Amino acid sequence: MHLHPASAFRRPVLPLPAEAPDLAAVDRVEYADHAVWHLPASPKAATVARHLVLACLSRWQCAAEAVDTVALLVTELVTNAVQHGAAPILLRLDREGDAALTVAVHDAGTLPLTPSARAVSPSAEHGRGLRLVEALADAFALSSGGRGTLVVARLDRPGEEAVRPPGVASPTP
Repeated sequence: MHLHPASAFRRPVLPLPAEAPDLAAVDRVEYADHAVWHLPASPKAATVARHLVLACLSRWQCAAEAVDTVALLVTELVTNAVQHGAAPILLRLDREGDAALTVAVHDAGTLPLTPSARAVSPSAEHGRGLRLVEALADAFALSSGGRGTLVVARLDRPGEEAVRPPGVASPTP
């Protein structure tokens, strides 16, 4: 997956939703099968990202189950980028027809060690993000190095059951 430099995204392509004025500062490019947003490195970044992704998935007419899952993945990954990474933060959403949705979050920070899902006490308020991403995504990858940190989560057959017995067709709407 190739992420473009932030300088490539300097003008909004689609009108902004009236109910989310904070989105006006977000550089973005949105197409029929992918969207890229340059997010602020602020505590509001996850909320802004969630609004942008929900609007995009609505335009793409994605299944409700996929929308909820992708919104949660985006919230977790962008929150991690803000808390543990560095600006700029790029969010990319790709659609491969009905076959898959992929979320990628890139930030300019580097991690000293490859993060992993860690043991967390039941009363802890933080520390479950990667475990949640791994549980929700059909595929998950993380890399960190000289060019920053990239985390990718993919949903295969979004909106359908993950396992369907052989010979059983997808339900029709």
